[in-house]
Amino acid sequence: MLPLLGDAAALLAARWRRQWSAWAPACIGGLLMAGGLWFMTNSLGFRPQYPLDRARLPIGVSAFLLQEGAGGRVFNVPTPGGYLEWKLSPRYQIFLDMQTMLFSPTDYFTALTAFSDKTVLERTLQRYYPGFLVAYEDDAAFRKTVAHFPHFVPVFFDDLVVLYADDRQYPDLVARFRLAHLDCGGLAGGRFRDHDSRRRGTRPWSSAGGCWRSIRKAWRPTPLRPRSCCPKGNPARPTPLPGRSWPISRTATWAMP
Repeated sequence: MLPLLGDAAALLAARWRRQWSAWAPACIGGLLMAGGLWFMTNSLGFRPQYPLDRARLPIGVSAFLLQEGAGGRVFNVPTPGGYLEWKLSPRYQIFLDMQTMLFSPTDYFTALTAFSDKTVLERTLQRYYPGFLVAYEDDAAFRKTVAHFPHFVPVFFDDLVVLYADDRQYPDLVARFRLAHLDCGGLAGGRFRDHDSRRRGTRPWSSAGGCWRSIRKAWRPTPLRPRSCCPKGNPARPTPLPGRSWPISRTATWAMP
């Protein structure tokens, strides 16, 4: 684009012999610079927090596993595997870290396919027998797939991932933290009021207490809680949520239809 504009400016200068005042090229240059900056800003989109985007890391789930879990095997989505390995080792063994080239093509295929394919997930569970599953919280295909394995129960979620635990291997943990009344899929980044009552996991007023208990479970383990349903700060002294988070939290708490 810039070379073409330069050639056009040269042609115009060759044909237009009249002397221009200084303000005309200055205005044109300023407009071109402003347009370039505007285009770059819109192309880059939302820029995360510098130097580390904590919202795109499984910080809450990692803290929950370290505080409440007893160790074990974690079958995880591969992209945040490096952070999970760094935080959870040596108490937990993760399945795969996509940032390292130490795995076979079969392992990559398994990690990318099992969360949306019932057969692949079933064979993976039989072969590796993990106690935890870590999937993206907005992955609708995984929620349909994991429904075929009712012994895996959601127990915690953060801004990025959902943690499922095997109630056969960790019955006490599941009994304490099972999210029975709150559908956490897509809740961290979506509009709670747009969800229908079935997807919210609520019924008009009847399950308000259950929904409240589920959210209190998410408050209890760690101060690194999901920003969409829990206030930041001390869990014993919740503080008001900024922006769009507070309406979502209030709606989830009172289970409004």
